[in-house]
Amino acid sequence: NVGKSCLRLKMKNKILFIGTVRMWGINLHEIESLNKGKNPDYFKNISLSKRIFATEHLNKVIKDNDYIFLAVPSKALKEATQKIVSQINNSPIFINLAKVKKKPTIVDVVSQDLTIATKVSNLFLNSLYFKAIPLNDEIGVEICGALKNLLAIGTGIAQENHSSINTISAILTQGIKEIKEIILLKGGQELTILNLSGIGDMFLTCTSKQSRNFSFGKNLYRKNFKIIKQTQLTTIEGYTVYPIVASIIKDNNLIAPILESICEVLSQSLSPKDFVKTVIFKIDTSI
Repeated sequence: NVGKSCLRLKMKNKILFIGTVRMWGINLHEIESLNKGKNPDYFKNISLSKRIFATEHLNKVIKDNDYIFLAVPSKALKEATQKIVSQINNSPIFINLAKVKKKPTIVDVVSQDLTIATKVSNLFLNSLYFKAIPLNDEIGVEICGALKNLLAIGTGIAQENHSSINTISAILTQGIKEIKEIILLKGGQELTILNLSGIGDMFLTCTSKQSRNFSFGKNLYRKNFKIIKQTQLTTIEGYTVYPIVASIIKDNNLIAPILESICEVLSQSLSPKDFVKTVIFKIDTSI
């Protein structure tokens, strides 16, 4: 539905697709519906463009494209990309989609080549409710995308601890500072954290009840470590990434009280009930 939302947005803007839009999928029922101009599972009352051609045969959709939009779950991205790369015969621009809805939205478009990022952002120039800002710091954006989920677990714990708004704000702010240090350590750009994929996405992920990681943090406080055994942890990105973050902090002697304490909670060496008072104690107030 993410990919088809973006597709409909692009069709409405009338600035990209001149010929047939070719879509590859694995759900035969959905493919049949798309070829009839419908998608009853996600857009019951919307007629899709007649220029859409959907098929389960990858080789029929990926040849001679200028742009290839990737709209698959993150866990399937590597496999899908490998299949596509093995069959393309030119050098298209790949666009990995985030959530797209028909509401006022601004996103970052990231590529090592700023020229390519700018080309992609220009595809949406005529949209009244969707804008894209070009960036060329892939390292920084990738770190922000991974560590925001870890930080969200911490703010979820703090929220369920009935901490004040000031306390949660302090945890979020300090956590963002720590993420910035890791970005710099790994060769990213200092100002990336100030962009939509940085603070913007972190604010959303770390405060929204719709965030899986934020909700997991709240449940972790209520149910202690029982929730870890009850949850499909592969869907909790912050839990998946915490061992890597813990190693980065340890190996580089980083002072990162927020992220370190979240890792300690997830490794079950710190009780969620003690998280807030622990991070407050750890924060270094010296100049």
